[in-house]
Amino acid sequence: MRRVRPSTLARSARLRWVVLAATTLLALGGWLAAAPTGASPDDDYHLTSIWCARGFDEGVCLPNPGGPPDRSTFVPFPVASMSCTAYDATVSAACQADALARDPRTLTLGIGGNVEGERAGLYYWVMHTFVSADFPRAFASIRIANLLTALAVVGATMAVAAPRLRRVVALTWLVGGLPLGYFLITSVNTSAWGLIGLGTAWANALTASRPGPTLRRASAGALALLGVTMALGARTEALAHLALAVPAVILLHRAGASRAAGRPDRSSRMRRSAAATAGVAGIAVIAFALLPTPSYLAALLGSIGDGVADVAERGFGDPWLAVLLEVPQLWAGGLGDRWGLGWLDTPMPSLTSVATVGSFAVLLGLGLQGADRRRGAAVAATLTGLFALPMFSLLAAGLVVGEQFQPRHYLPALFLLLGAATLSDRRSHGPALGVGARSALMIALAVANAAALHTTIRRYSAGLTQARVWDLDGSIEWWWPALPSPMTVWIVASLAYAVTAWLVLGLFAAQPTSRGAAARPTE
Repeated sequence: MRRVRPSTLARSARLRWVVLAATTLLALGGWLAAAPTGASPDDDYHLTSIWCARGFDEGVCLPNPGGPPDRSTFVPFPVASMSCTAYDATVSAACQADALARDPRTLTLGIGGNVEGERAGLYYWVMHTFVSADFPRAFASIRIANLLTALAVVGATMAVAAPRLRRVVALTWLVGGLPLGYFLITSVNTSAWGLIGLGTAWANALTASRPGPTLRRASAGALALLGVTMALGARTEALAHLALAVPAVILLHRAGASRAAGRPDRSSRMRRSAAATAGVAGIAVIAFALLPTPSYLAALLGSIGDGVADVAERGFGDPWLAVLLEVPQLWAGGLGDRWGLGWLDTPMPSLTSVATVGSFAVLLGLGLQGADRRRGAAVAATLTGLFALPMFSLLAAGLVVGEQFQPRHYLPALFLLLGAATLSDRRSHGPALGVGARSALMIALAVANAAALHTTIRRYSAGLTQARVWDLDGSIEWWWPALPSPMTVWIVASLAYAVTAWLVLGLFAAQPTSRGAAARPTE
């Protein structure tokens, strides 16, 4: 049997990662092009908050004395009008032309503005850097910055991680991000930073806590704090997600500890304890500095007793049971089921939701085969949090599933759930996928992505009707002037995602084994 030189294997591995980075960029670029600025939820509020992030400024943001809280600022007309497609899927993004044609000095009442600091403001403050009178360029710059930030942070997380964790991070973003995650990280929505930060912080915390080169662990620790800062600086609910992730990360750390390592000496234990204490203290300082005022948080949480009573009075029977039975709908919504993209106005085809939910469930099951009790406990803790977090937030507000809170508020926990299920431990090396399994999963995910992307492009380029149209170039009301045709973008991005899926799933390929030996995934 011919042996392959280690140098050849190293070059092949480097080439794989270069190709993976390129195809991921093309795939996400397709999602960025698929929708206009203003298409994601509450973008009118977020754009106004970005323009007003560094105080009042003539021609950029002015106060509205005596106005209601949601109409307390004046901003340029295009900033307040980019969400003209909201709630009506038959309306294309051509409606934005009138807003962009207005005199850039024309101001109008904006929605919100975060001028009182009612929400986390770091994201708005950073994105204010791109504010200019050239509105199309400013809007595109914000979205491109989010896309590149996602690639940089996820790429850096994978670079410092050990091989078995690296492939798990890639898998969580391949499956967990489709389709809602991709839509959000290429938008101006604050959920972009929330997902980027929370979707990587858990993995970086694991890398920092495990034995390895000092530089790797220090880099991972810095990336973990960066992720926490991004998440807390953009989303208030990030604190609850971090609380959910802590027990899971501790259990995963214990599950990955080597039996051969033995009991660490006293100095090693002290160093790890000091590092953990410093990490917790860092998170506490960041949370105190970036989160809104305690009074706002108290108002947000409300009284759970009053909320439960409100739900009961509305005729839902037992409030706890009414919410509990429907919570999984919020998880599946992140994978394209029932809940639409955009302002919940762009329904995803069943082809997408069945393939994504099915792929997620299959990988969850395969990953848990042979898992030790600590990793099983980590999955159970995350799953419990996935029930508890939406139940508490809904009932505290007197709401049921389908009201106010959306799948995007809980999507980061799906990344942690899939990561915990597929990460190797002392008893299991994670899912080992044969050629048939990899091919089936790749086809399912590629078809799901292509269908979701096609629907999204058609919705904003021409509007959705009951008539299904294959050719995206046939009737175009809106499109980016500097880009190739919608059909070309769709084909290139869909093929790029298919290649990305094959490369990522290839990281879990089972090695040929002798009779009686257990198959293990390649690394």
